[in-house]
Amino acid sequence: MTLPNRTSITFDTETWKGNNIDPVGLRVLFDTGTPTNLLPNNLYFAIGNLYPDAIPYTHPLGFPAYNVSCDAPSGTFDYTFGNHTISVSFQDSLFKDETSGVCTFGFTLGPQDTGQIPYILADSFMRGVYMVFDMDNDEIWMGETADCGSNVVPIGKGKDAVPVVEGCCTVAKPTSTRYQPPPAPTA
Repeated sequence: MTLPNRTSITFDTETWKGNNIDPVGLRVLFDTGTPTNLLPNNLYFAIGNLYPDAIPYTHPLGFPAYNVSCDAPSGTFDYTFGNHTISVSFQDSLFKDETSGVCTFGFTLGPQDTGQIPYILADSFMRGVYMVFDMDNDEIWMGETADCGSNVVPIGKGKDAVPVVEGCCTVAKPTSTRYQPPPAPTA
């Protein structure tokens, strides 16, 4: 997490590990149908305590939550995949409840630490990421979003079909990860 004053916060393993048994990282599901990220509860509280002007409250359903300004300060949530980090702005990470007009940062406290549902990187992550789902090769390619005009580059077929293109804003450094099914839940 990078704060508006450019202070970079790296969360220790105990904060983001949750019920994760993988000693190297945290397995996540990318889900375009979920509005907010579901990550370990300790991480949720750590972010809430650091996010500028976050106001803790009790949600009507009884769980702790944080309200934030809908005009987000500068800063980013920084996600590291292997040796590549993708930064998503606080503004892109906001979730606005259209009924109440209230904003929260793009994370939700939930039952994910029980192992009943997977950890999820959702819409509040994907708004700041360019993703290619290569179904033929079971790979996902990611990079930070940038408006580079209308030069559409086609994706071919077969191994290494996703082209690596240097864009208008940065040198292309895509991250590729092989799909792994989530572990079966345990009782």
